[in-house]
Amino acid sequence: MITIKTKEAASCWIGLLATAIVAGVLFAMHAKGVQIRWIPASIVLLGTFAVVMLVALFIIRKYVAYKLKPIYSIVLSRNVHTAEIFSELKDKKVENIGEELTAWADTNDKEIARLKEAEQFRKQYLGNVAHELKPRFSTSRGIFRRCWTAGWRMSSSTASTLSVPRRASTA
Repeated sequence: MITIKTKEAASCWIGLLATAIVAGVLFAMHAKGVQIRWIPASIVLLGTFAVVMLVALFIIRKYVAYKLKPIYSIVLSRNVHTAEIFSELKDKKVENIGEELTAWADTNDKEIARLKEAEQFRKQYLGNVAHELKPRFSTSRGIFRRCWTAGWRMSSSTASTLSVPRRASTA
């Protein structure tokens, strides 16, 4: 099994395959009795290899850039042009891009964990505040309703009924 790790290696293998096909055709023609000049045939084989390899490399780069464009747009949080991806791919192998994406995912995982922690703290804090304020609001609302229904006229007995008992200080 052949392991292909780079775009260049893949395009070389495609070029070699095309060259082998052309060489097979030349040998088949020679076997049928067609007179072949081997120097021009060798040049044709080298030209076939070079042209097919370069075309394959161009197509592979375009395809990889097409597939990586959405990923880079997400990672960089902006619209990425294909030319930028081409310049990135000139210096890097696809494995390096995988390392970049792993690092980006790790930082996002940390950010997500931090945001979840902050959300949990917010929920707990608001729950505590609501728990502490609810009795005070209920008491104030009750006093207000009694005052409203009494027409804001309070006798001394009503005032003593409405008074909120104070806690005894421990100091």
